[in-house]
Amino acid sequence: MKAVLGLAVLALVTGCTTTPTTTPPITDSPAGQATAEPTAEPTGGASSAVPATSEASEPGVQATEAEPRGEVPLSLPPVEKPEPQGGPWDQLSATISDAEQATAATGLPDTFLEYVKARLTVEDDAGCTPSALHFTAAHRDGFVYGSEESPCQDGFAVWGIDGDEWRYLVLFQDPPECAQLTEMGVPVDVPGLACEDENFQVRNY
Repeated sequence: MKAVLGLAVLALVTGCTTTPTTTPPITDSPAGQATAEPTAEPTGGASSAVPATSEASEPGVQATEAEPRGEVPLSLPPVEKPEPQGGPWDQLSATISDAEQATAATGLPDTFLEYVKARLTVEDDAGCTPSALHFTAAHRDGFVYGSEESPCQDGFAVWGIDGDEWRYLVLFQDPPECAQLTEMGVPVDVPGLACEDENFQVRNY
């Protein structure tokens, strides 16, 4: 009788045990190369880790953001946000991994490059410092799109001027919600940026 009860308890415990899920490993792209940068193109497959080429999530799958990041305690002069002018995004292909590359970079606002120099050398409140930042597009209204490599977690990012400083507006791996980008004032037609609409369909933003 005791043996039967022991087997029943063992079966019950075994049946309740769950296998923890893990996040797929992130594929790092080579740092220090000024080559064409990865883009989040809408496809029908599941999203892969970044900054390798990101595929869109399947319809009905909630877009996921990268791990939350702490605030970056940078001591930089206040940045004045430009008056909205609209117009297209300027396409870029730049990788910055140190201050020297930031100084030599073109096509990005000077105030943003100062932010990049500081970001590469200062840990945020979560203890993260990126090893390289890749930029694929910039907009005159004060927005930049690209991706970052980090020991904490890689991710695509949209940067913008919030208040009087540059900061991450959104950091993500799977396509973010289109409504979220619109709410933050991100200009449309970002080269390579895909988002998920209200019908859970992935499309170009």
